[in-house]
Amino acid sequence: FFIEKNDLQVQLLLNDGERIKKNTALMEIHGDRRLILMLERTAVNALQRMSGIATVTHRLRQLVQVPIAATRKTLWGLIDKKAVAVGGGLTHRLGVEDAILIKSNHLDLLKKSGAADPVLAALETAWKRRTESTFIEVEVRDLAEAAAAAKIMDRLRSEDPDYPLLIMFDNFSVPHLRAALRTFEKKGLQHAALFEASGGISEGNITQYAMPGIDVLSLGQLTHSAAALNISLRFE
Repeated sequence: FFIEKNDLQVQLLLNDGERIKKNTALMEIHGDRRLILMLERTAVNALQRMSGIATVTHRLRQLVQVPIAATRKTLWGLIDKKAVAVGGGLTHRLGVEDAILIKSNHLDLLKKSGAADPVLAALETAWKRRTESTFIEVEVRDLAEAAAAAKIMDRLRSEDPDYPLLIMFDNFSVPHLRAALRTFEKKGLQHAALFEASGGISEGNITQYAMPGIDVLSLGQLTHSAAALNISLRFE
C-alpha cells in the first residue's frame, strides 16, 4: 500500500505467511526508478521488520498449544501488529480504545484516591461501560489481587455470561503462577475469567508458562526484540 500510494506498481510473488528461502524474490516493483530509490529504504525497513516479527511469532507459536499475543510494546504500531497476525499470533489490542485494560497503576491511583477496594471499584466502573469495549481485563501482581478480581468477575459473569473477562498475571514466576491456578481451582474460580500470563516470558521459558489453565501468553519479545530479516532491493 505504501509503495502503490506513491504511483508505483507492485506485483506480489508470495502471499502473507508463506515460508521463504534465501534469495527468494518477494515482489516486483515497476515504475520510475528515481522514485523507487527514494522510497527504497523506508519500504525495505518495514518489510524486514515485519518479516522478522512474523518469523519469531510463528516459531514460538509452534512451541506451545496456548495462543500467544503481542503486547503494546511496539515501535511501529499497526505494522508490528499486522506482522504478529501474519505469524499466527493474536494482536491483543490495536489501540487503548479497543478494550478496557485495568493496569496496576490504575489500581494504585484508586487506592491513593481513597478506594477501600481498588479492584472492585475499577471492575464495577468498567462493567458499566462494557458495551463500548470488546473485553475487560485486569492486571494483577499477586495472589490477593488475583483472587479479588476472580471473585468479582465470577459475580459479574452471572449478569452477562458471554462478555469476555480476563485476568492478566503480571510478572508471575512459573511456580507462583501454578500456585495461583491451583488456588482458583480449589475455590471453584477456574472459570471466572480467561487467564493471561505476561511479563518475563521468552523463547527460553515459554513452554513452562504454557500450563493447563492459562488461556493466552503475551510477549513483548515478539515486537521489541525480533531480529529483522535480511531483505534487499535489486534493479533488473
